[in-house]
Amino acid sequence: IAFLFLQAFHRWLPSLSPGSTNVIVTGKDNLTASLINIVSFDLLSKMEKQLKSTFQVVIIVSGT
Repeated sequence: IAFLFLQAFHRWLPSLSPGSTNVIVTGKDNLTASLINIVSFDLLSKMEKQLKSTFQVVIIVSGT
């Protein structure tokens, strides 16, 4: 589902450069300073500290 969101962001916002989006696949992946980081709900809790210190806005979307 994360990669579907990635494709959708680029379809909806064609001005996004490829480097402006990032998909987090495992807990070992790092959040980046990208405009958009796509993270599964399961990984979200594991990355709570990093999210709080890096981002002011987090949008949670359920895949169900």
